[in-house]
Amino acid sequence: MRRQKRTPVRRKAVSPRKNAGNGAVILLTLSGFVLVVLHLGARVQIEEVLRETDRLRQEKIFLEQKTGDLRIQLNGLRSYERISRLARNQGLVSVRSRDIGELPVDLSGLSVYTVMSRSGWHQAGFQPLRLDH
Repeated sequence: MRRQKRTPVRRKAVSPRKNAGNGAVILLTLSGFVLVVLHLGARVQIEEVLRETDRLRQEKIFLEQKTGDLRIQLNGLRSYERISRLARNQGLVSVRSRDIGELPVDLSGLSVYTVMSRSGWHQAGFQPLRLDH
């Protein structure tokens, strides 16, 4: 068997300008891809912020309504009419101001403990203070 001679294949010479054109296309494609990814990422963040803002608005409205309800309830609890009605129901009566006087209090025989110094429990001397002079 005879071997056939290979004929060298002539390749066309590619001009550097055509290679530069391919590089520019790749660069533009990659740049476009990066821009799309950045745009989508920013859009996702914007959507998250908008959802959070909406949630906070709803929570603010709820809390304002609750605050209003609590103020109304507080005003009702503070009302003089309510308090006087509850007092009357418990057997308390109104006293005229001229009927209010000073009550004498007898403190004889009552012991009050005072601290005499700051060193130690016994040495601080919790001594009974006699009020019956």
